[in-house]
Amino acid sequence: MKIHLPTWERTRNTVLGILAGTVAFALIIPNANPESLLLAKIGFTALFIWIAIQDFRTHTVSAYITLSWMWMSIVRGVIERDVSFLFFWFVIFLLWSLHFYGGGDAKLLMGLFGLMPDAQLLWIVCVVLVVTGIPVLAMKYRNTSPRMLAMGLTQRVQYGRLFPTDEELNQGVPFAFAYCIAGAVYLWIFV
Repeated sequence: MKIHLPTWERTRNTVLGILAGTVAFALIIPNANPESLLLAKIGFTALFIWIAIQDFRTHTVSAYITLSWMWMSIVRGVIERDVSFLFFWFVIFLLWSLHFYGGGDAKLLMGLFGLMPDAQLLWIVCVVLVVTGIPVLAMKYRNTSPRMLAMGLTQRVQYGRLFPTDEELNQGVPFAFAYCIAGAVYLWIFV
């Protein structure tokens, strides 16, 4: 089944993909000048904001952006002769296949870790997930009694359903904003 997008959506998606690839290329150029890096950081930050807003509105993450970043990750790996990002991609793919998060989040993380394969980024992602995740979970379950939460957790463990199903992921809270915050923090502090 072929999906036909309106012309303005195709144009917007094409422009987003080109913009995402351009800012990623500016980031991966060896010995880039400070002005190029500053423009790349600003461009990434703008794209992070756009991704977060779109995820809240539509519960989707733009494949045009994330796939551009993944392609630039491969280019970066070839230029720098560094395939360390493949380890991160393997772990992200494994967690996605276990339904730890959705496909859009997985592509976003693969793009981030492909361009910036660094354990510091991993720590920042973990900290941001905890800092943002606790309030999100508190809001989601604020009207549920502790007894009901304990019973639900017991049933999940008893039936071996530790990770969400596809339906639960589709009904869940959009979480790309947390990965975008982590990416922006890493960019502005460590790059």
